[in-house]
Amino acid sequence: MEISVIASGSNGNCCLVEDKDVSVLIDSGKSGREIEARMTRLGKSLEDVDGIVITHEHNDHISGAGVLSRRFGIPLYMTPEVYSRVKFKLGKVENKTFSLGKEFKVNNLKIKPITTSHNVNSCGFVIGKFGF
Repeated sequence: MEISVIASGSNGNCCLVEDKDVSVLIDSGKSGREIEARMTRLGKSLEDVDGIVITHEHNDHISGAGVLSRRFGIPLYMTPEVYSRVKFKLGKVENKTFSLGKEFKVNNLKIKPITTSHNVNSCGFVIGKFGF
């Protein structure tokens, strides 16, 4: 498994988690153009991303999510509470919800959302591969 930090900080957060046949972004808090440019510099393509998993509703975690979802056909994953707060910012997207503490999968990557301490309902993730 490989993790690439695309952006980190109050101006935007985004990480790419990859394994042989699956690729997800954790957050997309830069513009779609900026995330695409940074991934290109890493030799990566947004066309290979299978999902964008959102930790919470702050702009520095969701800024590029709607654009990337529509442009590349990438589904977004977030809690129903987060989606209800940000849907007007995201526009028309394919949204798949998850519940805290309950594992879900993106292809064969298992993702378990865990509660984190922040000033909003936020989560972190434990990520592994099915069948390991």
